[in-house]
Amino acid sequence: MFLERHRGAQGVDVVEPFRAEDVPRSDQTAAGCDHEALVRLQAAEPGVDRGMLRAEVRLVDRFGNVQLQARARDMESAGLPNGECVQVAGRFEATHGHTFADVAAGDLVVYEDSAGWVAVAMNSGSAAAALAGEAGSSLTMSPCAP
Repeated sequence: MFLERHRGAQGVDVVEPFRAEDVPRSDQTAAGCDHEALVRLQAAEPGVDRGMLRAEVRLVDRFGNVQLQARARDMESAGLPNGECVQVAGRFEATHGHTFADVAAGDLVVYEDSAGWVAVAMNSGSAAAALAGEAGSSLTMSPCAP
């Protein structure tokens, strides 16, 4: 990340993240970056079976929403249609919906977030705390038992 000091600031402000290929090679060399040694990390592919989706947690935001390495098409391929009950992590029931308002306070909703990823959230709460989800961990989803 580029770091910049501001007059009067007591710390260092992060200006913006960057990708190595966005920075001129001369700047990378001056910063001691060996461009040839950089490795592009591959994101984990979701596991999609009929009746089950397994996906890695991409990130947990400051509200406790859990973003997964899966897209809406993965939910469809797994047979987890919108509007249906979804079992998350084998022990929590959630509604596959569109917004937090699709569920009551304290209930879980599985939805497509603004970035197009599948996410799990708790209306008026933290899904991450309930699920013990953190970046790099894995979550499974399946249809709720009838």
